[in-house]
Amino acid sequence: MIPRTVSFPHLLPNEHLLSVVARWFNQTGHNNFYEITKSYFKSTENLIPYVVWNTLYAEIAKHYQHSMCFEQLINDHTLLNYYRPFMSSSKREIFKACDLALDMDDKKYVTSRKLLLHVTCWRWCPDCVNEDTAEFGGSYWHTYHQIPTMLKCYRHDTTLLSSCGHCGFMYKGFYRAWLPPENNQCTKCAKKYEIERSSICSKRNWFESMSYYLQEQSSALSLDDLRRLMRAKIDKGDLSNYTSPRIRNELSRLNTHYANSIDTNFMSNYLKKPSKLLSNKSQLFNLTQVAYRDMVIPPLAIIIMLEYLGLADTLTRAN
Repeated sequence: MIPRTVSFPHLLPNEHLLSVVARWFNQTGHNNFYEITKSYFKSTENLIPYVVWNTLYAEIAKHYQHSMCFEQLINDHTLLNYYRPFMSSSKREIFKACDLALDMDDKKYVTSRKLLLHVTCWRWCPDCVNEDTAEFGGSYWHTYHQIPTMLKCYRHDTTLLSSCGHCGFMYKGFYRAWLPPENNQCTKCAKKYEIERSSICSKRNWFESMSYYLQEQSSALSLDDLRRLMRAKIDKGDLSNYTSPRIRNELSRLNTHYANSIDTNFMSNYLKKPSKLLSNKSQLFNLTQVAYRDMVIPPLAIIIMLEYLGLADTLTRAN
């Protein structure tokens, strides 16, 4: 439990819940984040965006439970809205019950998300940093900037930053830097970050819009619902232990056609090894494996499959 001597600052608009720990530490004047915080908090080792919820989140949430309802806290200050449609019904029900003890930091979730870009580093928008510094007196981490399928700022269309193009310094955890740089300079080499405002293709724009909507609206669907919709669209029934050679061949052709429909160059914006992961041998992007088996895979893979099957709009219609 967080000791009473810790007084967290007020949560700012769309501030990530872990960001308040960074802002609290920044006020202490110390420069060794983990050395100081380990005496106050549990589980401060993996402060990275792909951890959706763990015991530290629960500790922080309890600090705000008298000033903010649980539902508002997880909607506005975590990525749970974005990930909810890709959680099983049982885990969704636990959050409905406001169970602060739920731990989402399990190996399956961590392993699947490590295959993606933009999940291990904190990201920020330089324009938001300037505005936040002017309005609130300092920078902070925005929830929307940590969504792995969003590459630009939801307010400024500025490409999100996570590392230095000169020295390669990356904002992983809060080891050397715990808040977005307010002077637009790299913490390590002090060189200026390059700000990009390039136009994007319609496909990427669709991804950005879908990602924003999921975080903003919280779809009522669960992963179980999505799998049922996928199986109905594939229309091969509930496959039993024995599947006829004809059905197996049809499913194999479907997987091949699906794999060939994906633009590898486009997916390189989101995947670490797109060619390998998009191969027909990879279970992560195997359409029938995902539809018929209980697998933990990142939202990106399911969104692509739903789009291929003509079901992507179900995510935005179900609330």
